[in-house]
Amino acid sequence: MFAIAEMSLSHFQGNSNSLSTVDVGASFTGLTSYFPVANVALTFANTYGSIVVALLLFVEGEREKLAVAAAAFLLTRAFELVKA
Repeated sequence: MFAIAEMSLSHFQGNSNSLSTVDVGASFTGLTSYFPVANVALTFANTYGSIVVALLLFVEGEREKLAVAAAAFLLTRAFELVKA
């Protein structure tokens, strides 16, 4: 949900969905010379970092909800077995 909202709201903030608008300036931060692997990694982190973090937070929240639901199911099942 967060990723969908972020992707849909990014255009309202002045961002676009074009290869020519990717900010490559962030890929040279902290580097003294051109190093292709580091440049690609830094560009990817700058471009998709917030979306990846939003997706990870969403998955973590859903996993916690699933764990609570599973625990509640197992407790109710255990109580049913004790009553029988």
